[in-house]
Amino acid sequence: MNQKIMPLMIGLLVVAAFLAGRVATKPTKVDNQPGNQPVAQAPAQEEEQPAVLGASDQEALTAGATLTKGNPEAPVTIVEFSDYQCPYCARYSTTTLRQIMDTYGDDIYYVWRDYPLGFHPNAVPAALAARCAGQQGKYWEMHDQLFVNQGNWSEQENAREFFVGLASELDLDTDQLSQCLEKQVGKTEIEADLKLAREMGVRATPTFFVNGQKLEGAQPFEQFQAVIEAALDQE
Repeated sequence: MNQKIMPLMIGLLVVAAFLAGRVATKPTKVDNQPGNQPVAQAPAQEEEQPAVLGASDQEALTAGATLTKGNPEAPVTIVEFSDYQCPYCARYSTTTLRQIMDTYGDDIYYVWRDYPLGFHPNAVPAALAARCAGQQGKYWEMHDQLFVNQGNWSEQENAREFFVGLASELDLDTDQLSQCLEKQVGKTEIEADLKLAREMGVRATPTFFVNGQKLEGAQPFEQFQAVIEAALDQE
């Protein structure tokens, strides 16, 4: 072979190999692939948490919790980290959560933890509104109404008036609720929930722990049913 051609061919082979390597190592984008459960993403964490938490972490999930319903001695504990402005959280709350409680009732101890995402400006005000309603004994009623009416307040510049209107519909003392919102009563508890979420590796909403087993995204009822039934079979 011509000695002038040989170096040129070698150079071309090296370039071809380099380009092939670039193609082979290009990351695969899966964000929009069918089958992924919808979630609202939070800032990424550095380390993955185990799929099932240990006993001490499970205790931490419920320690000091006040936004609960059901029997604390129930065989199945579900802890939800959620955001009132997250549309996937609303979908879960208005469909799957109701089906879970209707189906399993006294077998479920349910714990709510606030995880308002930074890019949802009305998430914290909504969480405060729910907690302020809780001071008058109607936390879960306000919780439900916030999700049912999410589309009416989520994009408002100042949603406080809407929250006060919901309080009126629930026969709450609106003056008391307005003062509670003004003082941001419950802000410390919300910040504590955020800290706990980071410690538990929560990085999206909604995220659940069913007897310590992590489920992420607006999962269908059947997914919860499988985990709940497995937990009940162990009793």
